[in-house]
Amino acid sequence: MKKSLIAFLCFIAGILLVVSCSADDSPKVNFHLTYLATEGVSVPDHMERGETYTISVYYKKPDDCHYFNGMYSTVNQSVYTMAVEAMVLDNVNCQPSAATAPDVASFNFTVPLSVYNNCTFKFYTGTDAQGNDTFLVKEVPVWQ
Repeated sequence: MKKSLIAFLCFIAGILLVVSCSADDSPKVNFHLTYLATEGVSVPDHMERGETYTISVYYKKPDDCHYFNGMYSTVNQSVYTMAVEAMVLDNVNCQPSAATAPDVASFNFTVPLSVYNNCTFKFYTGTDAQGNDTFLVKEVPVWQ
């Protein structure tokens, strides 16, 4: 009886070992990041140091494989370079976007106390014929 129980348990363990799931069985999602062209922006007419303002960026996704992933930004003194970052799924059938109105990404911007004149925002709009990045530039006066 004891030997048959051990044989039965070994048989069950063998079956479980053969049909068990592996971590490698899950499908892999491949993607890359890209920047989407800004179509328009909404910035305040003026700002005050230390105050927070909502800035809206309008963009279009070319197809249903592009997903908003946040706003990319860099700053050099009082020049803020911004771009809409998208995650793009690879190796899938993508359908062109049916949306006619642009999507909008909004973020809060707090004017640093170190800015005294203007804040310059450069929003990525794509590339020109020579492959150079192009920008929509908005200069916003900062009141004291």
